[in-house]
Amino acid sequence: MSNYSLRTYTPEMDFPALLGLIQAVEAADASGADTSETNLRRRLSLPGFSPQTDQWLVISPSGELAGQAGIWLPPDTDTAFIGLSVHPQQRRQGLGSQLLENSLQRARELGAKRAALNVWQPDAAGHFFLRCRGLNLAGHFTRFSAALPLQAPLRGFPAEFTIRTFAQVGELETLASAFENCYMGLWGHHARVSTNELQEWLPQMDPEGILLVYNASGQVVGMCRVEINAELSTERGEKTGYIDAPGWVLAQRSATHTAALLQLAADWLSGRGAKQAVLESWGDPPETLLLFQRAGFQLERQISEYMIELDGTI
Repeated sequence: MSNYSLRTYTPEMDFPALLGLIQAVEAADASGADTSETNLRRRLSLPGFSPQTDQWLVISPSGELAGQAGIWLPPDTDTAFIGLSVHPQQRRQGLGSQLLENSLQRARELGAKRAALNVWQPDAAGHFFLRCRGLNLAGHFTRFSAALPLQAPLRGFPAEFTIRTFAQVGELETLASAFENCYMGLWGHHARVSTNELQEWLPQMDPEGILLVYNASGQVVGMCRVEINAELSTERGEKTGYIDAPGWVLAQRSATHTAALLQLAADWLSGRGAKQAVLESWGDPPETLLLFQRAGFQLERQISEYMIELDGTI
């Protein structure tokens, strides 16, 4: 990083250059990131984020912005989130390594116990870069889409289970337990869900589309959330449904059960006139992601999160 300088962000004065940098990175990488001025201003004003101390810039010998890193420790958490990028024309000069080292040190100063960074493409060089520096893969957020109805119908739903919607059940405690148990151990899901949180979420959900799977003993053993999504329908120009990937309690997790619940969700959307479905997965293992693709869902985006405990060193 010889002849380059590292400094913190100066509000407004550095904004145009920072915006230009992230847009140049997106133009080269085509990751699907939102590089609008509105989104950058939102990021710079996140609760608990101080740009003057937590947004770092690398300046080239000619005075141009060559790289950036933002370190955000959200309130009431112990994980710092780091967003890091280097201008396409300035890569392979050690700038990323220096930014990462500086960011991890700043995260320690903020009191974080661990740090997380995202890589936005399945085949990006960032995967190798982070693994070589001691970070471990925590999980993937993956988005798929498929035309409806599915061209290769999956298995029928097992007769030993019964489906009820949350509109029928109406019990917040039951729903909270379903969210906790059906996605237990999967990255990206809440380990604990309170009824207060549910009351905040429910206005944005369709109670008829919260599908709860009961076994013969009356216990919830699976769930899947679906809806006709207005925003996606506008974006894609036709009626589009959304599927939050099926979840099962540990004892019932299997490819057969996941495929059956996915088919049920797709049929629910088709029955309401949806022409396509967007499926989002948080933390599902590779074999489940492959199952989704074999069912006819095409990969649109995958964001991978890497983490490191901050009691160690790089």
